[in-house]
Amino acid sequence: MKKNFIPVNELLERTSLDQFISYYGFETELQRKGNEERMRSPFACEKCQGNQQVVSVNWQSGVFTSHCYHCNVRGRVTTLLFGMKYGREPAGGKLKGEEFKDIAADIATVAGVRSESPNKVPPKEESKTTPIHSTPRVRKENIPLSKNPDERIARLVHLSNELVREPSAMSGRAQAYVQKRPYMTKEQMTKWDVGYLPANQKSMLRSKFVYALRNERSEKIGFVGRDLNFQEKISKWEHSDRSSAAPIKAKFPPGFARGEFLYGAEANRLEAEESQAQLRDVGIVVVEGMNDTIALDSYGILAVGLCSNRVTEGQLEKLTRWANAMADGKVTLLLDNDKEGAEGAIDCLQKLAPHVAVRLAWTPDSSGAFRDKQPEELEPHSLLELFKPLSTTGIVPSLLERHIERND
Repeated sequence: MKKNFIPVNELLERTSLDQFISYYGFETELQRKGNEERMRSPFACEKCQGNQQVVSVNWQSGVFTSHCYHCNVRGRVTTLLFGMKYGREPAGGKLKGEEFKDIAADIATVAGVRSESPNKVPPKEESKTTPIHSTPRVRKENIPLSKNPDERIARLVHLSNELVREPSAMSGRAQAYVQKRPYMTKEQMTKWDVGYLPANQKSMLRSKFVYALRNERSEKIGFVGRDLNFQEKISKWEHSDRSSAAPIKAKFPPGFARGEFLYGAEANRLEAEESQAQLRDVGIVVVEGMNDTIALDSYGILAVGLCSNRVTEGQLEKLTRWANAMADGKVTLLLDNDKEGAEGAIDCLQKLAPHVAVRLAWTPDSSGAFRDKQPEELEPHSLLELFKPLSTTGIVPSLLERHIERND
């Protein structure tokens, strides 16, 4: 057996379709019918994208079939996984070469198998800080939309022009979504490049509240759509037999490397003079969501979002590097103050603690006023109460006090 051989078929027998849907963050309503599972097509066919059960998958046999007569895609489940990751078929229609190796590596990861690296890395000079990884980590890069070789994807860079930011011109659900969030002003929506995408658009994000995603160089690398019907869907699912996959709150682009991304982490934002002063005061403030980041920004407070309640290896590396370079080695965790957020915060604290000084802004044992709260729900007075004990220079409390004085 070759040293780096990955037994794909054997590993697929240990896994399930659900695991890969979760791993790739692929949005679909999974339905089980006998030995088959039905799901949405990941191959960007305009004729079948709205059909949540157009593809049937027989995981035991390792095959899938699309019932759309327009694309009629079928084949091995490895090709299906490639589609979930990249939103298209493999080059030439068949999965082989480097594309096959890419998916095989994902299968090994999901199955809990780590293959040896073919390239030995020379030992580095001993560092004073605890290393984050004992072995090299494969990094996935999010290609800027404007530089994507696929013209259809490259054109998405202009999607911002179609976003509606005037509440009176939005759908009823979108209006309610914005009105429930006072910080989501037209000015903030323009600044952060977010807004409602009308139902008459051809995009798969139509009828959703859309957020632009930018890399550290402020280049657009994609858009994510918030399902305005999510609360109804999740409530219905929770009261069902849960045989189908849980509904997804936010739809990320196919193949988007969420683990390498932090929302609001543009260099020009982190390196601004006022940001530097805040970072030295309370460290890098880490929140869960995009709305949390935008809400704190409306009060002048810099935060970055995980887009999850769990920190990834890629995010861990960035937070550690930035904290040590710009924030005197400090990180403040302000994840949602509920059960899931607390579990994520403890996990994040344990992973960050060997590398930086980590503080929890709150815990579920906090006073009743903060129980089950999210950062986006906090008023300046509440934020002042949280940040005052964490402040080392008084910058952030002074900022909040000035904001309170101006608006009282």
